[in-house]
Amino acid sequence: MRKSIYLFAILMIAACAKNELSDPASKATDSLDKQLSSIETKEDVFHFLETHHPAYDVTQLETVKEMLQDVAKSDFQRSGNTVELGAGSADGLQGAIDEAGAGGTVLIKAGEHMENGLVTIGHEIHLRGEEGAVMTFSNKLAPVTDPALDGGIHFLDASQSSVQNIDFRGGIGGSGVLMFVEESHRMNIRDNVISNFQFAVLIQNSNRLRISKNTITGQSDWLADPNSTSLGITVINGRACSLVGNTINNNVFGIWMCDKGGLSWGNSTFGNFYGQILCKVPFGDFMDFQGQEIGAEQSASNWLVAMNADYDNFYAGIVVIDGANKNTLLANKGGGNASYNVELAGDSQRFGFFTPQSFKNWVYSFKDQVIKDCGEGNRVSGGVKVDVGVDICD
Repeated sequence: MRKSIYLFAILMIAACAKNELSDPASKATDSLDKQLSSIETKEDVFHFLETHHPAYDVTQLETVKEMLQDVAKSDFQRSGNTVELGAGSADGLQGAIDEAGAGGTVLIKAGEHMENGLVTIGHEIHLRGEEGAVMTFSNKLAPVTDPALDGGIHFLDASQSSVQNIDFRGGIGGSGVLMFVEESHRMNIRDNVISNFQFAVLIQNSNRLRISKNTITGQSDWLADPNSTSLGITVINGRACSLVGNTINNNVFGIWMCDKGGLSWGNSTFGNFYGQILCKVPFGDFMDFQGQEIGAEQSASNWLVAMNADYDNFYAGIVVIDGANKNTLLANKGGGNASYNVELAGDSQRFGFFTPQSFKNWVYSFKDQVIKDCGEGNRVSGGVKVDVGVDICD
């Protein structure tokens, strides 16, 4: 009898151990972690989304693939009337644009070019730089207390325009805005070097822009002056914008995403305060060239943020805040960020005003990424999750 009891106990222990080892939830987690760790290519991302993400059906995946399509250099040939802007030009860009006309090309010759005022583009134009074309803008910096834009290039009703292969530089001590893109859809901005501007690219009411393979280094006053700021790419209002393969550093926000349905893919951010932020630009942060206050109509939603590398930022690699929702963060890498690789923020006053919690976002992360989730209904798979009982939410 005693032997039978012992035998029964041993069998029960074995059965429990077997049941524990074969727990379906544990197996599912292990399988998901394994698939996450094996993501290396865009095809891997598509397969993962198709297999695991309820929001990505065939139609959605085709949309992402279209947004990722590279615009080859062969597609950027001269078009329409071509005007050459010779080396040593001073405030010559506006005249060249006007002369080239709608659909025309301005070829900026190798060498130095200077611009001091506002350049306004009101039709399709293609700005091309020869190798070694350097264009310096000397427009004033904008303190946080004065959000008025000044100088730079204003694209207004200039859909289908493009800007490629130009080395844009702010003047001595830095300059304010470089490009303000307004009511200008399906533009291409690629292969440019942009340095020493407070606001490299601002997007307002412009959909389906492609901003790719640019190197953007911000204006550095913000490191010492709380009344200064610097932003890399800012989507204020713009749907289905593609931000792909850019390198962005030395800004308060490297990439600032608002509005709906965009793509941030394969970008590299470092040395910013926030590498990337999904958020909402408050009304009054900027005034357009007509003196009207502008801000985001809605917080970031339905963005796909994938395959990025966010390293050595002063606070975090990616922050989701101010009501940002239904975004997907997948297979992003990062290290050396001072606080977190990813933060899904709760209700907060960190910017000096109330920002509501993030909600219903998906994060699929590599195992080494530190993630803090203070939002509502977010789904986090993978990564090292911060204990918010110890590291208290805002």
